[in-house]
Amino acid sequence: MIVPCFAAAVRRFAAARWVWAAALLLALVSPAQAHKTSVTAVRAELAQDRLTLTLDLHQADLLHAVLREGSDRHAFRDAQELLDAADAVLAHVRENVHVALDGQPLTPAPVRGWPAERPELQTTGPGGLSEPTTLPLTFVYALPAHSDTAEARGAANPRLQIGFTLYGGTELSPIFDLQLRRVGTPPTPPATNGEQTAARPEPSHFLARGESRSFDLAPPAAVAAAPAPPDEGFLPTLFRFGALGMRHILPDGLDHILFVLGLYLLSPKLRPLLLQVTAFTLAHSLTLALSVLGIFSLPSSVIEPLIALSIAVIALENLATRRVRPWRWAVVFVFGLVHGLGFAGGLQEAGLPPGRLLPALLGFNLGVEAGQLSVILIAAAVTFGVSRKEWYPRYVAAPASLLIAGVGLFWTVQRIWFGG
Repeated sequence: MIVPCFAAAVRRFAAARWVWAAALLLALVSPAQAHKTSVTAVRAELAQDRLTLTLDLHQADLLHAVLREGSDRHAFRDAQELLDAADAVLAHVRENVHVALDGQPLTPAPVRGWPAERPELQTTGPGGLSEPTTLPLTFVYALPAHSDTAEARGAANPRLQIGFTLYGGTELSPIFDLQLRRVGTPPTPPATNGEQTAARPEPSHFLARGESRSFDLAPPAAVAAAPAPPDEGFLPTLFRFGALGMRHILPDGLDHILFVLGLYLLSPKLRPLLLQVTAFTLAHSLTLALSVLGIFSLPSSVIEPLIALSIAVIALENLATRRVRPWRWAVVFVFGLVHGLGFAGGLQEAGLPPGRLLPALLGFNLGVEAGQLSVILIAAAVTFGVSRKEWYPRYVAAPASLLIAGVGLFWTVQRIWFGG
C-alpha cells in the first residue's frame, strides 16, 4: 500500500515539475523591475554642415543603467545629485552614440552647459500629477561639404550612419525612436530675412540597442525640392504599435505575465478563462484609451504598486477557492483598469504619431492581447495532460499560486517603499 502511494506522489511531482520550474524562473528574472523596456526619443537635425542629435534621456534609465543606483528609482533627488553625476552620464552617452560618415566615425563637439544649474526634474502630467521629466542632451557633429565628401570618397551621395549602444550590461531593453529632420537652403534666392527652409521630418525609425540606420546626405537643393515624406499609413502604424504592444507583455511585462498566469491557474477550462480574460481586456482597453487621450491618468508611483498588489490578490484567491466565482470577474475587471494605465505608460513612451492615434492605439491593444494569449498558450502547453487531474489544484495550482503571490507581495512592498 505504501509503495503505490509513494509512486503516485512521485508521478504527481514529476508532472508538476515544469510548472514549478516555470514559476521559479519567472520569480528569479529581475523581480525588482517589472518593465524593462525604455523608449528614448532622439531628434536628429541634418543641415548642410552639421548634424545635431538631441536625446531625451529618462532619469530612471540613467540612475539604473549608468549610475547603478538600482531599478527602483525614477528620478534624481535634487539638482545637485544630477550635477554630481553629469560627467558619468556625458561619458556614457558620448561613448555609446555612434555617428559615422561612409563608415568613418565622427566625433561630437564638446558639450557645454549640461545640465542646467537648476534643471527641472519634475513636470505635471496629463492628470495634473507630478512625473519625472526627460533630460535633453545635445551633441553636434561637424560635416564636411557634401560635394567635397562625394569627391573624396568617390560616391555621388555620401551615407550617414546613426546607431546606439546605450545602457549595455543591464537587463534594460532600450528602444531608440530616431526622427531625422533635414534643414536645407532653398534652390531659389533666399528670402529677405535670410532664413532657411523649415526643417521637415522623415518617418520615425525605431532602433534596438546595437542597431543603426543609414541616411543619404542629400545636397541642400535636392532636399528643398523633394516632396514631403508620405504618411506612414494606417497598416504600417497598426503593425508597428502591435509589435510594441506584444513586446510590452513578452518578454518585458513580467508583472502582466504573472497576472495572466494567476488567471489561468485557478481554472484552465476554456469558458471561465475566457470570461476572466474578456473582463480584463475590456477594462484595460478603457483606461488605456482614457490615459492616451489625456482624460485620466495616475502616476507610476501609484500604478506600479497597485499592479503588484493585483498579482498577489489574484494568486491568493486561487488558494481560497477551486472554481471561478462571480465576484472573480468583478475583481479582474477592476484590476484590468489599473493594468490599462500601466499599458498607457509604455504606449506614450513610444511617441504617438500625429494623425495616427487610432491605428497606434488599436495596434498596441491587439499586440497586448496577442502577448496575453501567448502566455495562456504556453501555460496550457506546460500543464497539458495534468490540468484536469483531481490533484492539479493541490499539487500544481496551489504551489504555483503561492509563489506568484509571494512575488506580488514583495513587489508591492518594494514599490511602495522605494517608489513606483
